[in-house]
Amino acid sequence: MRKPPKPNKTAILLLSLLAAFAVLLALYLAVLAPYFTDTDDTPTGTTPPVSDGESLGITGETLLLFPRVVRTDIKSLAVFNSYDKKSDSYESYTFLRDSEDSDGDGDTYDYIIKEFPAHPYDEEKFSALVVGAGYASCVGKLNELSFDGKTEVEITGIYEKYGLSDADCPSYYTLEKTDGTVYTVYVGAKTPDGNYYARLAGRDAVYVLPASSLEESVLRPLAYFAEPRLTFDADTQYGYIYIENFSIYHDRSFLDAFFGAGEGKPDTDLSELSPFVMFTYLRVPERDLYHSGSIYGMLAPTTAYTPNDNNVDAALQMLPGMEGTEVLKLGLTDADFAEGGLLENIAYTIYYEMPYGITYDTNEDPIVDYWVKNVLFVTHRASDGSYTVGSLSYREGEEIEVFYNMIARVEGTTLSFLEYDLVDWVESRMFSVSLDNVAGIEISSARGDYWYEIAGDGTSGQIVTEKHSGKQYFYVGKDVPFALNEEGYCEDIEQFRNLYMFLLELQYEGAIAEDSSLTDEEKDAIMADDSRCLLSFVLTMEDGREMTYRFFPYSERHCMVSVSGDGISDVTVFYTLTASIRRIADATWQLANGVYIDPDFRYQ
Repeated sequence: MRKPPKPNKTAILLLSLLAAFAVLLALYLAVLAPYFTDTDDTPTGTTPPVSDGESLGITGETLLLFPRVVRTDIKSLAVFNSYDKKSDSYESYTFLRDSEDSDGDGDTYDYIIKEFPAHPYDEEKFSALVVGAGYASCVGKLNELSFDGKTEVEITGIYEKYGLSDADCPSYYTLEKTDGTVYTVYVGAKTPDGNYYARLAGRDAVYVLPASSLEESVLRPLAYFAEPRLTFDADTQYGYIYIENFSIYHDRSFLDAFFGAGEGKPDTDLSELSPFVMFTYLRVPERDLYHSGSIYGMLAPTTAYTPNDNNVDAALQMLPGMEGTEVLKLGLTDADFAEGGLLENIAYTIYYEMPYGITYDTNEDPIVDYWVKNVLFVTHRASDGSYTVGSLSYREGEEIEVFYNMIARVEGTTLSFLEYDLVDWVESRMFSVSLDNVAGIEISSARGDYWYEIAGDGTSGQIVTEKHSGKQYFYVGKDVPFALNEEGYCEDIEQFRNLYMFLLELQYEGAIAEDSSLTDEEKDAIMADDSRCLLSFVLTMEDGREMTYRFFPYSERHCMVSVSGDGISDVTVFYTLTASIRRIADATWQLANGVYIDPDFRYQ
């Protein structure tokens, strides 16, 4: 048998080297060669076919429905979406170049919302709208469709398949350029992959537009673009102080009066309504002796009370430039207040008049150029603590000029003052009048009747005369201790001033309705019985104004307070402590009978 030949080692080595070279060559061609190839000769994509009127995007790879329109070339952009079959209308709005500077900001190249020219909008969102409308890039075009030779009915039938016929009422927008060119784009049904079919008016073709662009621009409602600003700012940091007729209503009376004859226009004299509370700025000449310590006057429910300036001031600060968290709708209509409307559940109405163009007179009181009236319709507080608020700001003239007109969601803390009780709006002290401004005081109780006349002032010398007895009280010197004269009483006016301090310390402690189950009839019955009056006093100011306070106990610790005077008749809302009334009754007797009045004495 023949033996096989021995392997040729040299041949084997050569074959191995050739195999290795082949592998390295393949790796080079597949991996390394591209890094050394001139990229300028390598195509970066495919160029889509372009028909008449179409254009290519910036990279040359995107098909545009029409040549790109930049912001500076846009005259107007009108959007029509959210078609409502019931009203047979679209939600529509127009952004319009403010070439006539109607907003008065000196810029004729900015844009305003045509229907709401004074309302601010989000610039970033508007820029996205401009790009979405002016850079109408496609992700596809249905090239297999043929419109040539088709009748109008047949063409309509093609569009119906994509939600683009007139009967489908598709959303659309119209962009007008400054050179007069107009493009109208209709947005139809969604494609299987979530984009949208579209067509351009005047051209028979169906395109596919990206959902990401449309849903962040032309398919958004106007409320999406609007800023949640409900009212104008004040002219200055402290301009809110001069607000007049700030009113809060706890019923629908204002709403019914305001919208009775037409949307957005008051048709009833608002002065005939009865707000829960109402305040106004008091100019210096209007500040009588009774309100000398307050810059606000209370007009409702009565002028008998002095406003709590701190609470009124804090509420007024929240009104100018009020911010919400979300715009729900621009443009109030009657439907918003009807069943199912955004403002159906009205709980409060705020009304106030804001001054603008302020200069000042010699008293530092404002001289006002014009007033803007503001109405805020507020629903009950929602479970998340927020309110839904309808805002309307307008200026009266030959025609009503409407500024803000919207519905927004507002945080509860912004309008927390709406839930104040009446006692929170009223200064707790019943009055705060300097003795120098008092002409007389009459005090009556079971301890006696006293009538004090006050003459002079604390600087030039003050004399108090009790008319019934003729006793007088005057300044006798700091170093003279309490002492009785020959007639058995102390002449030192400090004793009378201690009595007056007890009057100044009288406070409203709370509302009778919250403290007692007394009905109005039961309260009237108690007050009609003079024998039950624990104490009454009449305060006569230097300007002749009189205020009468009467106190009727309805429990061991509490007395009803009745206030009248200056056209006010028996306002009975609050109670005070019976102990305070007894202290005053006793002090008047002590003053008349030469008994020292301890200014620090308190009933338990």
